[in-house]
Parts: sequence; structure tokens; C-alpha cells
Amino acid sequence: MLGVADVANGQVGVDGRAEVVLWRDGRKIWGIAAVYDRPRIDGDLPADILAGVEVAAREAADDDEDEDEDYFAAIRALGAHLTGYREHQLIGQPDEAVFEILETPGEAAIWRGFPDALADALSAEGFAMWPALPGGELWYTADTAVAGLTGAVGINMWRESGGIGINGKVAVMWVADIMADLPQEANSADHSERYGTIADCYFGSPAYPLPSFRMSAGDDIAAGVDWVMEYVNGPMAVWFEERSGVADLVAQAKTIWRRSPGVEMVKPRLLRATVAFCAANGHAIAAADLMQWYLTRNQFVPTDSLDRATTFDTWLQDRFSHYAAARSR
Repeated sequence: MLGVADVANGQVGVDGRAEVVLWRDGRKIWGIAAVYDRPRIDGDLPADILAGVEVAAREAADDDEDEDEDYFAAIRALGAHLTGYREHQLIGQPDEAVFEILETPGEAAIWRGFPDALADALSAEGFAMWPALPGGELWYTADTAVAGLTGAVGINMWRESGGIGINGKVAVMWVADIMADLPQEANSADHSERYGTIADCYFGSPAYPLPSFRMSAGDDIAAGVDWVMEYVNGPMAVWFEERSGVADLVAQAKTIWRRSPGVEMVKPRLLRATVAFCAANGHAIAAADLMQWYLTRNQFVPTDSLDRATTFDTWLQDRFSHYAAARSR
């Protein structure tokens, strides 16, 4: 179309790529991309845009205490500035008027109808739908037999050529506000989670690529719901059953995850999450025994250590007197 300029803004999470491109009258004018956090420029990129990206890359690096410029963050910010859209932003909601969604009537029917249709099916299993989250994520939650522990089914929806794709996962989680001030030195070095999610599992895991299902027309909604429910009532029901009590959670936390010569390692995030949940929800002895088991076996993944685990243990004792009492037995 003559006289039309389009700015494309995208992120591909698989290869760590962010890109902004300007097209005019059907021709690519310029583009700037971050591939593995290095810039790549195509065409006649305006000098002021390049200068702004350079400044933003240095500022983002300062924020992350990183010595290298963060072009990935800078180019994402440029795209958001030029288009008003940021990756994972959920669009196409009834009260959303910023973007025009180019979709077929069938795709529109799926995007609007599938979440409620799945909610109806999951309600028979005790799940209720949370409000939609950014990025097309849908969550349905249910109480479990363990007080304070919530079971959840998560569905990710995305637009793809010819329809709407979905995949899913399940999780057990708890309200972990008390953990908000957990210091990083009490974590394993590669995790900063606050343990709201104790454990999760994608549909079809550990297979790769993970299975997904595509719906192309409104008539496909029922098939999409059936696809989800086959997992929820099949292998995912077994997964939930294996975490249906405090003793089950402790057993899962002790499961060997990785082996190397002379060392059998468990998942540090899962173990800390389980200890924290038990300490905060009336299971102090279970929490204390699990923590003692972890400290005394002294076998850690490379990103964890006895010092980090001990700092976590001390931090938890300072906040839960009943846990401290159980640890001093």
C-alpha cells in the first residue's frame, strides 16, 4: 500500500532475539536487532535512534550490575516506545482499543470463548478461573487437601498462522508474601523466586518439544477443551496425587535430580519452597527435619552451597519461632 509505514516489534525467546523493523510502502527501510545481546543493524537506521539505543543499553547494564551493554533490553524498550506494545502484553480483550487484531472470525471466537469453555469443564474438578494474566496465560485454581496449598492448571494461548495454539502445565502453590524479603544469599545462585510456586510440570514433560494443540475455528473449542482435560484427568491427576500431602511434598523434595561421581543432588528451589511452605503452614517439624536432612547430607548442585542453605535456614528461624524450636530439638 502506498504511503503506509509499519513498525514491527518482536521478541523470540528461544534464541534471545529482540528486533524492531520499519517498513514503508512494502519495503524494509531499516532494522535493529539484538541477537544474543549484540546489536545488528540493517538499512538506514536514523542516528538519533541508534544513539538512544546505545544510551538505553548502557543504562540497562547498570541496572543489572552487568559490565556489558544490554541491547536486548534496549531494543525491547525501543519497540515499546514506537508501537505501544511490549512482549507478553495481552491484547484483544473486550475493553482493549489500542490495537486492531487481524484475525479471522473463527480465531476471534476461540480467543474469547475457549477460556470460559475450559472453566466450565474444570469446574467439575473443583477449579475456578483466575482473571487473565499478561501474555495470554490462563490459570484455574483449586484448594487441595493440604491447608494453604493450592492446585493450579495453567494454559498458555498464542496466535499463530491459521489459528490459536495452546499448551499447559499444572502446579502446586501457596501465598508466599512472607518470603518477599528473602535475601539472595539465602537462595541458590541461579534462582530469585520467592517460592509462591512449589512445583510445576508441563503437559507431556519431559518430552521435547512439548505437546500443543491448535484450534482454527470456533467449532474447535470443544476439541481444545477435551485435549486439556485428557491431561488433567490423566497424567496430571497422577502428578497432583503425588503431591497430595505434606509427606508427599517432602518426598518429592528429596527426589534425586542430578548425579555426578560421588554426589546425588536434589533441586534446591524445590527443597527451599517445601521447607518454607511447611514452616509457614503449621508443619514445623516436617520443615525442620527436611532442612536438617539437606544440610547434613552436604551434597549440592553447583549453584547452591552449605553457606547458602545455612543462611536460608537461619533466615527462616528468625521469622518462625515454631520452626526455630523444631530445629533446636
